[in-house]
This record gives sequence, structure tokens and C-alpha cells, in this order.
Amino acid sequence: MGRGFPDVSIVNLGISGNSIREMSSRVDMIASVKPEKVFILGGKNSLTDNNSVEILKQYQEMLVKIKEAVPEAALHIQSVLPISINKEKECADNAIIVDFNGELKKLAAE
Repeated sequence: MGRGFPDVSIVNLGISGNSIREMSSRVDMIASVKPEKVFILGGKNSLTDNNSVEILKQYQEMLVKIKEAVPEAALHIQSVLPISINKEKECADNAIIVDFNGELKKLAAE
């Protein structure tokens, strides 16, 4: 049970630094807990200035796998958080992140 949610069981399968592919590899773990809701926050560690189309494709594939594994669960796609200017060289700059979040919003609508 979470401290902020005393009547709710929460399972956190997030691992800091994971890529979308690494997140996708844990779909069986998601299915094993039979969740009512799945919250997804990822992409910043995979996203660079020149690969947003590929990462979006991987994200979409992950969503399909999750939906197939737990069709009754509600999926909640969270936007990629902005980064500080000094970190922009390590991954995508904030303009790319804003565009990527727009594409995630379209996926969520589907």
C-alpha cells in the first residue's frame, strides 16, 4: 500500500535510466499483478535530437503489448518531463520533448 493511498495497492516497476525497450521487457511483470491502472512515464532516456520517430514507434509497440497483456487495465500515458539546459546535450532538447509529448497525446487519444 502506498503512504498517500492507504486503500490502494501500488506496484512501481519503474527503473531510473531505463530505455523504452527496457520498459517493454517488463510487460509480463505488469500482467502478473493484474492492475486496474497502468501509469507510463518514459522516453527521456531514449530520446535524442534525431530519433524521435523511432522512439515513438517503440513506445507505440510497448502500448500494444501492455494492452494485449492487460486489456482491462486503464492506461495513463504521462508526458516526458522537460530537462535543464545543461542536460540537453545528453538527450533531446526541450523543443524535441515538446513535439514528442504532442505525439504521445495523439497515442493516448487512440
